[in-house]
Amino acid sequence: MRLAITAASLALSGCAAGAKVDLAAADTIDLAVANLQRSLDESRVDLDASDETRESEVTQAFIARVQSATTPQETDRHAAEFAAALAKIRADRDVSRLRHSLSLETLDALRETSAALRHVALQSLAIDKEASRQIESLLSRKPPTSTKEKP
Repeated sequence: MRLAITAASLALSGCAAGAKVDLAAADTIDLAVANLQRSLDESRVDLDASDETRESEVTQAFIARVQSATTPQETDRHAAEFAAALAKIRADRDVSRLRHSLSLETLDALRETSAALRHVALQSLAIDKEASRQIESLLSRKPPTSTKEKP
């Protein structure tokens, strides 16, 4: 009986170690998520500022070209180039927003993973505690005494 109890206690002793690993992994994921979130936020601000600068530069270049145009055909060509430049800026902005959105979804998935790891770790600790309690209870019991008389 004691051999079985010892084997069970050795088998269950890994729960606490696994929980520590799970908690450390969750902490690492949380740190990575915080750093990535900060980077994404900064990138978003930088890209928005860059878009505004690009639009301003394209607009100023268009105005200068129109003012220097000598024929209606030149003006039409400059207007078409201006529209194409603005379309490219908008397309780049849409791609940037899509990437940002996908990155935020990835961060959400990482947060869920971290929370799940913490839950598993807490469950492992609870199981380990209960197993220890059960083993202590078994070990503290007195062995049954024999009621048969010896001949």
